[in-house]
Formats: sequence, C-alpha cells, structure tokens
Amino acid sequence: AVLNNPSANWTARRICFDKKDKAWKEAPYEDNPKFVGIASYVKHFVDRKQTDSSRTIFALDANSRPSFPRIKSDSSSDETNVWHTILSQTTLESIWVQNACIKENGESSDPKNPFVVSVNKMRGPSSNQPPKIGEHQLELI
Repeated sequence: AVLNNPSANWTARRICFDKKDKAWKEAPYEDNPKFVGIASYVKHFVDRKQTDSSRTIFALDANSRPSFPRIKSDSSSDETNVWHTILSQTTLESIWVQNACIKENGESSDPKNPFVVSVNKMRGPSSNQPPKIGEHQLELI
C-alpha cells in the first residue's frame, strides 16, 4: 500500500524473536512512531541504539547508489539522492564501503574491478513492468 499510495496510513512492523514461543513473529514497532518517508524511518532506528543495545540492519532496495543523479527535494535546498540522504542524516555505514568495495563517494576502490554489482537480472514475460521486459539490469542498488 505504501508504494502504491504514499499518503496511505500504514503500520510499520518488524520481525522479532519471541523467547517464550521460541519463534520469529511479526510485531508493530514500539510507541507506534509516525514515519514520513524512508529517512525518518531509518533515523528512528539509528537514534534508538543510543537508548538500548539493539542493532538494526537495513537491507534496502532504494533504487539508488552513490552515483545516481542528485536532485533537489521538496524538503531541502540541497541536491541529494536516497544513498546520500540516508548516510548523511544518520550514523549508518554502507556495507559496500565497510568492505572496501567502493569509496564513500561511490567510486570503485579497485581499478581492476570498477563496477560493484548487487543486481544482475533480465525481466521476464510476467513482469509487472512490461516496458522493461527483456531489459538487462546490471547494477548496484
């Protein structure tokens, strides 16, 4: 619902291990925080580690990488993209930077391997995006 209608009400949920039942269960976030876009969602959980020992891993397909064009958003006078917004507004680090695959600016750390890839696919005939059927996608997202 969020992707189809950004203004729709939604409840952010998480997967937690229930020690009593010894099973993974879906649960709402504490205090039902209101999230306005991905940056506020990420910032909420980054800031949370200051109050407890929890850690959150964000595996995010944001269709963004450091080299994506930066644009001016409605809420800022700076030009940015999803990658730079999340990393600049939080203390998060990129796994690609931590493992020396790319530099913080998005350039390759290894001239012999100039392109880091997380997606290598071609859309098939049942794709929900018909104009992209048969298109090869090889990139870092």
